[in-house]
Formats: sequence, structure tokens, C-alpha cells
Amino acid sequence: MKNEPEIEQAFFFGRCDAYMTDVLALANMRTTKGGQSRGIRHPAGTHFQEPAGTGRCASGDKGFYNLIRWTVFTLIEADERGVTARNVADLQKTDDPGLKHFFGTEPRYREGAATR
Repeated sequence: MKNEPEIEQAFFFGRCDAYMTDVLALANMRTTKGGQSRGIRHPAGTHFQEPAGTGRCASGDKGFYNLIRWTVFTLIEADERGVTARNVADLQKTDDPGLKHFFGTEPRYREGAATR
């Protein structure tokens, strides 16, 4: 299967046991497929994590666009990890590898290793 409609068709006609996609796509399928949507399940405790929307800089300044884009991503990540103004100093001292990466406090690549 090569495209979304083929995959959906396989799911709805019983040719595959499971189909996974993002929350917005599942919500769209539930509203557009009517009675066929009974097999669609949204696992409890899941939530939409990606910012959904368009972004554009009127001046075409890609650098500024990327700055805004990554600021939004960082704010979402901070919220998900429970980072606040009150606990940021304490969390920067953590041994949690995910938080070390988030704060940029993880050990740097060893000397001579390829970096991006």
C-alpha cells in the first residue's frame, strides 16, 4: 500500500488488523466514515502533541520562521516535561537524559566524533 486512502480502505475492509495515525486524522475518520468508524479507538490518556497550523513569515525570512517554529516546539516540550519558572534551576541538575538533552547539559560528543 502506498497511500493513505489505500491504507484506510484496507483497514475498513478488514485486510489489516490495526491502523495507527495521529489524533487529528483519527478524529476526521470518525466524523467522515459514519457507521464504519465503530472500529476506531482513541487510546485513553493520549493527547495531540504536535502544533497543528500553518506558519508563514510575510517577509519570507526563513531564519525568523525557524526561530518562531522552534520556540513553539520548545514551549510544548517544556510543558510536557513539567518545566516551570520555579523549577527550571533544579531540573537543570537532573540525571534524566531527556531533560539533559532538552537543556543542552548532556555531555558533548567525544572529541573527533561527527557533529551536526
